[in-house]
Amino acid sequence: MPLWNTVFQSFHTPSNLAYSQSATLRDDGEGAYLGLNYKGFSFMSSYTGVEDASFVRGIVGDVRSKRGFGDLGYSLKVAPKWEMTFNLTYTRTELDAPEYPEAHRDASEADFEWTNFVTFSASDRLTFGTVINHIRGTELYYGEQPTLVDEDAQRWGSGFYIQHEHKLTEDLTLIGGLQANKIGTIALNVVPRAGVLWNPAAHFTIKALYGGAFRAPSLDETGLTHPGLKGDPNLVPEKVGTLDLQVSYQANRAQASVDYFHSRESQLIFEDGSTLPAHYYNLSTPATFQGIDSEGKYYFQRSWFLMGSVLYQVNHDQAIANLSPIPSLGAKAGVSYMAGNGVDVSVFDAYQGHIAGYATSMNPRPYAFHSVSAHARFDLTKRWLKNSAEGFAVFVHGDDLANNQVWLPALGTASVNTIPAVRGRTIYFGIEVWQKQ
Repeated sequence: MPLWNTVFQSFHTPSNLAYSQSATLRDDGEGAYLGLNYKGFSFMSSYTGVEDASFVRGIVGDVRSKRGFGDLGYSLKVAPKWEMTFNLTYTRTELDAPEYPEAHRDASEADFEWTNFVTFSASDRLTFGTVINHIRGTELYYGEQPTLVDEDAQRWGSGFYIQHEHKLTEDLTLIGGLQANKIGTIALNVVPRAGVLWNPAAHFTIKALYGGAFRAPSLDETGLTHPGLKGDPNLVPEKVGTLDLQVSYQANRAQASVDYFHSRESQLIFEDGSTLPAHYYNLSTPATFQGIDSEGKYYFQRSWFLMGSVLYQVNHDQAIANLSPIPSLGAKAGVSYMAGNGVDVSVFDAYQGHIAGYATSMNPRPYAFHSVSAHARFDLTKRWLKNSAEGFAVFVHGDDLANNQVWLPALGTASVNTIPAVRGRTIYFGIEVWQKQ
């Protein structure tokens, strides 16, 4: 994995004094995955370990993280028209920042979810379920002696959801539902969901959906007592309501859609890093995001297809336009080849537009850029190992083939600056092994 030596100028220390820092950024990682299915039971587990650079208040450091994930599921058919699934999920994450901010985090989350799918008739389908959640987190700060425990908390949560789909006519379907959540000591929150799907002509679909959602403050955002960052126990949840209007077309060789979205977000949780200690707070003014998203896919032949998408969005609150550090314009395009002999090849280009407002950054500005990637895979069992009980495939994957260095906005700092996001060309080689059915 690449190491990158560079100089970061005009970063700010907690005392708000500008300085330059030379650093070698590590980018190492390992991972593993296991998936099993047997007679309605399923099990999936993964592990990821990463050592990477951190940029906290402009100071470059080293961060190491480990994440383990496991999901045990079971599905059954209670009745001819009633299916039921159970899932028990556990996630454990550890993070070490031995340099600034000199912290160790250990967090875990357990979820139990029960979901039901009931098909009353060809015109009516009901989905409902419940989830129970428990999170726990601790953080140690090594910058003081003895070591400071600046977070040690846990929280229970639960939720219920229900959605009914009713086919009013052959071409018109209505959708209605809600989700209710009770997180810790936060008051019960209920958000709606409603929609209409209409097929006015062959190959065409018009969709109108409205949905609400909310995010409860995290344990850190409410209870952290780090000398450089304080939580606020009085934070309220973030809320969002989104209207989604879409027109789509689907035929044998072509698929296309155009989508307009409008989201109103309120009580957004921000980190104020202008003073020390920094602190979390709810934004008093709502923010609006809206834009147009279009995508399409065309099959030249059975094995060849071209796909692409374009996104344009703008956002603002009552005083600021483009308050989010994301570009207004983004686009993707690529071509893929998938043959019956086990050969898969694809090449894609992702474009991201310029991000305004960083003219004073001493580091490279967040200019527009293209990121070209390619993937090639060959399934050996399609040609040479047809009688093997195991499946074997080899692949090669390349990112940023044009070898561009990309800098993006540094968030949570007291100054306007950027940090390295893409460091250059990366090539991966791998082998896949699986048990045939």
